[in-house]
Amino acid sequence: MSENKTKYIILVLLFLLTLSTYAQSNKGVISGKIIDKKTRLALPGAIIRLVGTAYGAVANRNGNFLIKNVSGKKFNGLVSYIGYQTKKINPNLTENDSLFIEIELEEEIIHTSEVVVSANKRIQSVQDVPISMSVMDNKELEDRNIIHVDEALKYIPGINLNGDQVSIRGSSGFAFGLGSRVAFLMDGMPLVSGDQGDIKFDAIPVFNLERIEVVKGAGSALYGSGALGGVINIITKEPKEIPETKIQMYGGYYSKPKFQQWVYSDKTSTFEGINAGFSQKFNSLGIAVSGGWLKDESYRDFDESVKWNLFSKVKYDISERTYINFIGSYAFDDFEAWAYWNSLDSATIPPASTNRNERIKSLKYTVSGEARHIFNNGDFIILRSGLFSTDFSNNRNKPEEYRASKANSINTEIQVSNKILEKVLLTYGINHVLNSVDANIYGNKSQNIIAGYFQGELTFIDKLVMTAGGRIDYEKINGENKNNFEFSPKLGLSYTSSWGTIFRASAGRGFRAATVAEKYASIRYSGFSVTPNPELIPEVSWSYEVGANHLFNIDKTHTYCDISFFQNDFSNLIEPQFDFSDEGVIKFLNITKARIQGIELSVKTMLFDVLGIESSLTYMDPVDKTLNETLKYRSKYLWYSRVLLPLDFLEFQLDYRYMSVVENIDEGLILIKDSDARVPANVIDARMIFYLSKLTDIPLTFTINAKNLLNYYYLEMVGNLAPFRNISLQAEAKW
Repeated sequence: MSENKTKYIILVLLFLLTLSTYAQSNKGVISGKIIDKKTRLALPGAIIRLVGTAYGAVANRNGNFLIKNVSGKKFNGLVSYIGYQTKKINPNLTENDSLFIEIELEEEIIHTSEVVVSANKRIQSVQDVPISMSVMDNKELEDRNIIHVDEALKYIPGINLNGDQVSIRGSSGFAFGLGSRVAFLMDGMPLVSGDQGDIKFDAIPVFNLERIEVVKGAGSALYGSGALGGVINIITKEPKEIPETKIQMYGGYYSKPKFQQWVYSDKTSTFEGINAGFSQKFNSLGIAVSGGWLKDESYRDFDESVKWNLFSKVKYDISERTYINFIGSYAFDDFEAWAYWNSLDSATIPPASTNRNERIKSLKYTVSGEARHIFNNGDFIILRSGLFSTDFSNNRNKPEEYRASKANSINTEIQVSNKILEKVLLTYGINHVLNSVDANIYGNKSQNIIAGYFQGELTFIDKLVMTAGGRIDYEKINGENKNNFEFSPKLGLSYTSSWGTIFRASAGRGFRAATVAEKYASIRYSGFSVTPNPELIPEVSWSYEVGANHLFNIDKTHTYCDISFFQNDFSNLIEPQFDFSDEGVIKFLNITKARIQGIELSVKTMLFDVLGIESSLTYMDPVDKTLNETLKYRSKYLWYSRVLLPLDFLEFQLDYRYMSVVENIDEGLILIKDSDARVPANVIDARMIFYLSKLTDIPLTFTINAKNLLNYYYLEMVGNLAPFRNISLQAEAKW
């Protein structure tokens, strides 16, 4: 029997097995109204969810909600609304067929009670998760005028970037853009390229994002290959119950550098863009559409880019128990690019050998669908499938450096959530990923990953949640004789003490299979040559963490504290290795065994209900145990802080980011002039937000943004200056 036939027979059997466990019919109803506790006004758009099930509802314009066909038992529920504290409720249908609840929500003084889905592939309060998480919501994205998702990640505790390489608590260094050690998803659907295994940040529709969820630590037990250091899940907005149209326009300029030798033009470099979107639910059909355009002349010579994107989301309720969801996005970039500077004295211009007639064109699109069915007792099954396609090329003026690759990544998954006992919730499923590549630099390759996973959450002891599970992955690239089998277990504990402190502990394994690009790249670019290595084996990590959080309320001062101690052990890390017998030649090898130990402390406070302060400090000790030295391309200290001063129709915000100097880089980068030029990063961003809608009936918000306010010069990666100070004005209308 063929491998494909076996796969689909397993899918059908799993589906039939799940259906066979549900025969009874229940007609319970939960209805109610969600209001502001202080003003008693309705909160349209507030969301109520029954934990461990797929049941839920959105409050209408009068604040009313209705959940039908609910089984007759006791539930745990979460009620959430932007700007308000998430509330836990316990509706009980064991004695009645129907239940009416009036739910009062209080405004959230400091942002701590998010509802998340990424930690355990189900809805739960972030405070109940047994592993560290961070969440950035839509307001923070809009306030900071975030254009690409990678910009947003720079403000999240424990994360820093080396170019476009995302590192969660030091998990990633610099690997020329190949092989992300972070699983990256949009609404649960993986979104990394099929050839390089990298993240295409400009493929994400920032204008339609609800929030960004970041899970810190190995996550392969649920998410498979790539979740070596953590998981980033981009959650898009649901179609609005109340129609919403939004237009956002922005424009700005880059400051001139202080050093005359860096001034390459008398012209002031500018950037401008526009986004527009519409969202509405028409009875059973909901739609959300948007589009955006950006032109950026850059702060460096020969670095201009033009980008545009389209996004759509369609949701259709087939019945009260079944819905389907479709997402489509399209992004196109046309840009100039170079790998590293000419020298420190001419840091804003590329090397003299750069072909200035070359432009890179990059196309990304994704099409995905999800079907979800809720069974009689609230258990549910999800079938999701999607295609992520990438296509990039430069021009052919230099045949020896011509690069082009087309890659498709098709992901299909069936997930089941099954509450077999009152205190036992099971989540299990099967997953198949097919990466197909057609490239002049990688060849024609296909990579298959087939997996099954299982997780149980037990609540036998009051206020203690135990989580245990694992995943088995099978990976193979066509034409290779060897197969890779990986087993990734996890264990987690979360305990809420009688005095309110929430303790957590977790351990888990992560892995990442080598990408087609890492194994088969044959390319010459900017003085470097990359040679193939088909013998690469998967990277492996083990993550351990203990932590706690607590909310203190003292008079009119509210303070939330979270602390965690973590250790990540890595083996067989795939790193680019320079061949010193042949200058400029790079080969990817499994060469490194490493350990990163550290502590992360986060504090959020609202002083006297007036001044908001958020601060996080991450200390890491990254050790390369193979070479007995500091692990390359890692900062030991990350310190991010934010100050907010809301004054009715005006709000002032200040961000500060500090990253200690990278202590160690590859010696082979000596080909880059002044490659040893490195400094710590000290970056201050400031903004003023003017809410005209709070003074008049005109639905306008204006934001003045100053990023890198002090025009501090630092590097994002070797031979690449970070953006200079840039000032922008953003106007947003919403009705």
